Amino acid sequence: MLTVTSTTVRAAEALHDSVTFLRRHLLGASTLSDDDVVSAAATFVPQRLAKGAHLLTPGDVCRFSAVVTSGCLRVYATDPDGAEGVLYFAPEGWWVGDPDSLLHRGPSRLGIDAVLNTDVLVLDRTRRHPSDAGP
Repeated sequence: MLTVTSTTVRAAEALHDSVTFLRRHLLGASTLSDDDVVSAAATFVPQRLAKGAHLLTPGDVCRFSAVVTSGCLRVYATDPDGAEGVLYFAPEGWWVGDPDSLLHRGPSRLGIDAVLNTDVLVLDRTRRHPSDAGP
């Protein structure tokens, strides 16, 4: 007998929400097919950030790119004296991350935190697509 837990239901709902968001934002702006979007959605991890929570802390190595699905993030840089300077705010549909840290695997000079309660889809460089899973 198959038992469906609330965790399983939440995971299915999160995947559906991810597919819906990605369809809305990618299908009209790319040559991806609907099947491509559904496949890509499986590589994203939905994450909810409470207001003030960090997605990336300066000094940490960035291992992701993320797209805001609701809410707003603040991307900022910290100077050597510790003063923060806002680079930009990322509302729904904006992508965030630190490409330099991601590419070179070095400490990030950027910080990313939630201005509001925020939902993101995270594309983690260390996570493999489910179809790549071995036997």
